[in-house]
Amino acid sequence: MGGRTGERGSAEGQLRGRTVLPVRSTGISRAVRRRVVRLRRAGRPEVISAEFEPVWSRIAAWARDRPDSLAVCGDGGDVTYGELWSRAQGLARLLGEHGVGADDRVVLVCSRGVEFVVAALATWLAGSAYVPLDPAMPARRLETIVDEARTSAVLASPEHLATVRRRELVISTADGSPGEDLSPPTLQPQPAYVVFTSGTTGTPKGVVVPHSGLSNLVRWSVARHGLDENDRVLHTFGLGFDGAMLELWPTLWAGATLVTCSDLCRVVGDFVAEEAVANSCTVVWAATAIAEQVLSKGLDLPGVRLLLTGGDALKVRPSESAGYQVINHYGPTEATVVTTSHVVEPGSGLGPPPIGTPITGVEIALCGPDDLAVHDGEVGEILIGGHGLALGYLGDAARTAEAFPTVGGRRWYRSGDLAVRDADGVLHFRGRKDNEQLKLNGQRIELGEIEAALLELPQVMAACAVMTEAGLGALVVPRSEQQVDERSVRGGIKDRLPWAAYPKWVVTARAVPLTPNGKADRAAVVQLVLARRTTILERVRHHD
Repeated sequence: MGGRTGERGSAEGQLRGRTVLPVRSTGISRAVRRRVVRLRRAGRPEVISAEFEPVWSRIAAWARDRPDSLAVCGDGGDVTYGELWSRAQGLARLLGEHGVGADDRVVLVCSRGVEFVVAALATWLAGSAYVPLDPAMPARRLETIVDEARTSAVLASPEHLATVRRRELVISTADGSPGEDLSPPTLQPQPAYVVFTSGTTGTPKGVVVPHSGLSNLVRWSVARHGLDENDRVLHTFGLGFDGAMLELWPTLWAGATLVTCSDLCRVVGDFVAEEAVANSCTVVWAATAIAEQVLSKGLDLPGVRLLLTGGDALKVRPSESAGYQVINHYGPTEATVVTTSHVVEPGSGLGPPPIGTPITGVEIALCGPDDLAVHDGEVGEILIGGHGLALGYLGDAARTAEAFPTVGGRRWYRSGDLAVRDADGVLHFRGRKDNEQLKLNGQRIELGEIEAALLELPQVMAACAVMTEAGLGALVVPRSEQQVDERSVRGGIKDRLPWAAYPKWVVTARAVPLTPNGKADRAAVVQLVLARRTTILERVRHHD
């Protein structure tokens, strides 16, 4: 990492006082260099060139060479590559006629499957970035994000037009006539999409991701997962969740078929498995909580070769008899969805699966409390560099500068996530700096460790630990016909956790509450735990 002495001194002065990387000869800049070299020597692929091929260009090639091949299918209808490209070009032309073009943003409020893919492609062909929203999200949050996005237009499926009460331009995805020969836009370094995420603050923030980062992700995914035109990939992630990028664009880049899983089925493991088998899918993507349901129940997936998961800390491994490979993925939205991946070894008693090693084009360093690189085996914050970095937060230069410091002339992202690197260069997730780690009676406790211990109990199929105003609580989902109570839970984990980590309140339920993105809804679990506490206290008072 180069830079003149005067520049280094100036950068250090600008960064001092923030929780960012210091610039000094013994600091992270040199440590990052050492870590990158070590990872490469361990067999990590070299960082790819900054040159990229936009995703839509491959889809155009499939439309030209194999126009009758099935691109997308599901409840929303089927479409071939030729039809998909023609519809996208017609809708892009309509956007252009309304003045939508370069540097604009288009909100998508579309149904899963054909409508969404057509709208996203059309936005790109118009030279704009799309802002994906899940029509199922609460109306107030949807309106808030539309306001924050400061968009030029809204593209909505006919059935969702009534939900978009905006003064801005609203266009139905059904309005565009099929078209062709639209001049391709110049994309670099334009944004590809803007995903709004609350993160840990609860305030929506728009993460702006460029085409180059998306192209890097897609090329890696196609190569790593071995996707080709013979694959059928099940699409289960929520449309407002950046994980959907991993289902949509690698599938279409590879000329494969995207199989849309309905909103009624995509958040229940049994239904996901049924959909995968019924639609002859070879690859299944599932949010962590859904994948854990599939793995905990030992559901059979004949014909499926890959179960791919991400979005939360995975705590369950496949059984020895599983006929498919499980790959775990980790990455923040600010680093284009995936930063690391790992093939999960089958078997129990091995502890939570690692998050793995960096994907092609991405670099990782771990930073300790003193802002210096940590040694192997020590916990450090994950810092991410390389081609996957987002451009920043929409309309928030101050937050962008803090989260994406420039060190030695290069940008990094401070994730706030913690990990340990083992002697083989493999990363193991250790929660977050802000809200996943607790300290009770002088002992550091991680919610993920509590959940992992609960899942080792034979009578527990799923678990979610939370901190409430009344103390530690846990929600557990019993296996079929298994009895679970607080005494059996505490007795089962007494040799696995320090006493301070024992849940004070235990709630049983048929399933862990999930957000629309398929993640554990901890806020809902807190309310269930508090309701359980209230019920118990009322019984005690009544008895007295």
